[in-house]
Amino acid sequence: MNRFLRTSAGVFANLPLIRPVLMRYVRSGIAPAYGMAVADLGARVATLQDTVQGRVSGLIRFRKDDAFQMSDRFKLRLGSLNDSDTARKLFWYGAPDLDINPGDLVWLRLQQARTIVDVGANIGIYTLIFAEANPKAALYAFEPDPDVADVAARNFDLNKVHVTLDRRVVSDRTGPITFHLIEGESNSTAREGAMGQAEEAGLHAREIRLEATTLDEFAADARLTDIDFVKMDTEGTEVDVLRGMSGVIAASQPDIFCEIIDGFSEPELIAEMLRPYGYRFYRLGGDVPKEFDTPVPDPEKRELNFLFSART
Repeated sequence: MNRFLRTSAGVFANLPLIRPVLMRYVRSGIAPAYGMAVADLGARVATLQDTVQGRVSGLIRFRKDDAFQMSDRFKLRLGSLNDSDTARKLFWYGAPDLDINPGDLVWLRLQQARTIVDVGANIGIYTLIFAEANPKAALYAFEPDPDVADVAARNFDLNKVHVTLDRRVVSDRTGPITFHLIEGESNSTAREGAMGQAEEAGLHAREIRLEATTLDEFAADARLTDIDFVKMDTEGTEVDVLRGMSGVIAASQPDIFCEIIDGFSEPELIAEMLRPYGYRFYRLGGDVPKEFDTPVPDPEKRELNFLFSART
């Protein structure tokens, strides 16, 4: 009976006229400032644990095939509400600014791309946005976290988007690699020292062994002569990914959409690797992209995404 009541509440909550009302109620339990990235959403929403609003959002269970439109800006729909913490947060709190919007600089670059690679696809949100910006592009997504990759696959099917999903870790070497599964869908990484940092933060974590590849090897195996756009969100292993795609960079100078987090990323080293190819570094998140000599992290963690581009 309890499961039936929770699922019935989920059906009610997903009605187009009801969901906005419930969202306003649930969001009233967190800080008013909501200009945050998806990566920061979990920390802010954690303040709801001891509130009535938090308990309400946590009790409701959804039907297996329930899906919702993430944002009015995009057509994409997300499912797996019972299996994905990220999807549930987006259902209740809406989508923050993802630094890609129709008509902006990144959107225009996506429309010009023939081959797009998403490294660290998570549940597939950005991959689906890329497909919406450019339905004709060939899409490849890497997500090594097994459970998260399953959710991404279901979201691709739900939106009827053809994506080649690869479950390997993208690094600077091939073969077996240690991957750290850390509590929260956006935290898992191959970064050294991640287990200790997770324990210090009180997060549950465990290690698994996965296969790693490089984008150079991947491009060669897939016979891709050009990669035009790469998105990277790997929780601190960006330098490893760049080392493993040196051939792709030399041949194609792809636009790179990259999350840079203060304390994890290595902006100086990233700049040293890319400057010889004519790359410039633009921090996104404001009305106009801001150019920097190096991809300097935002200490307030509000503007996390950069566009690295060798094009004028």
